[in-house]
Amino acid sequence: MDEKIKILLDKISYSEDKYSCFSHAKLSKIVVNKNKSTWIIYIENDEYFPLFVIEELEEKIHMLDQNTDNFTIIYNIKNKDNSYLINYYPYLLKILKNDLVVLEIYKE
Repeated sequence: MDEKIKILLDKISYSEDKYSCFSHAKLSKIVVNKNKSTWIIYIENDEYFPLFVIEELEEKIHMLDQNTDNFTIIYNIKNKDNSYLINYYPYLLKILKNDLVVLEIYKE
């Protein structure tokens, strides 16, 4: 595991039993804009992360800075398998439900 990603996971109290999902991941960059109170975190990985990994990461990332809620994680995936992305739809609909006017037709 990349040492930088381990430091990040430790800092946000990520579940250690899921660290194996990050064995090929690399934390490439963190950009913090204190004036706008924003964080952008760049993570590289060979394959898409399982959905439960992304959900926990998105849930706990705010622990990096209690004074902001504006966190963005950008995933750079090397070996893209678009068929895997179908598993992400329920999660995406859940987090975007306030922005989507016509949500019901997308559930199927």
